[in-house]
Amino acid sequence: MLEYQDELNGVMVTGDQCPPSTASAIVRQAWRWVKQPMTDECFKPVAVRNPRRLLHEDDPVKQCSCWGLSMHDTEAQSIAAFIYLEKSFKKIRNTIGSAVSCAQLAPAHGLSTLSDEHGHFDLHPYKSTAFPALFQSPKAIP
Repeated sequence: MLEYQDELNGVMVTGDQCPPSTASAIVRQAWRWVKQPMTDECFKPVAVRNPRRLLHEDDPVKQCSCWGLSMHDTEAQSIAAFIYLEKSFKKIRNTIGSAVSCAQLAPAHGLSTLSDEHGHFDLHPYKSTAFPALFQSPKAIP
């Protein structure tokens, strides 16, 4: 069962469920922004960490994404996305962290959406997924 299954049941994405039917349980590398040291809080979706953002979101695709854990395919893509966001959100390092960490996701960890053109995807974890133990020691973002 997915970690936020009850909440996900309330989100319909253009006739599809949340997460979308294209999401799958696969083996893949994942990079995530974290604080040092990593805590359970680093692995809460934005809908939990910042409920206002979810409430202000009208697009069901973005609402669904708010319940997933934002990740990237590569370290370089993750750092580039962080630096881009930092231009608009000056306090991002205090809010979500200033490091990246890597994990090798397996089918037992959850459902991953397809990566976008920037290597971003969402992981909708299963309740049994052990965070932060799954992730390696964080590396500071320059």
